[in-house]
Amino acid sequence: GLAGPGPNYFSDSTNNVWVDAQGLLHLKITHTNNKWQCVEMISDRSFGYGQYRFTVNAPVNS
Repeated sequence: GLAGPGPNYFSDSTNNVWVDAQGLLHLKITHTNNKWQCVEMISDRSFGYGQYRFTVNAPVNS
């Protein structure tokens, strides 16, 4: 079903999220069963408020 933030359909499928042999994390949006599905990462660790920088090693529009 739909979940926040959103409404979004979240997936834990290995089609959407995986770690490759080099240890790189992959997050992918897929279109399954006529619905766009995304992933959400949740950590057991609290990082607190602040500025965080993520490096994307691919075009985000493809």
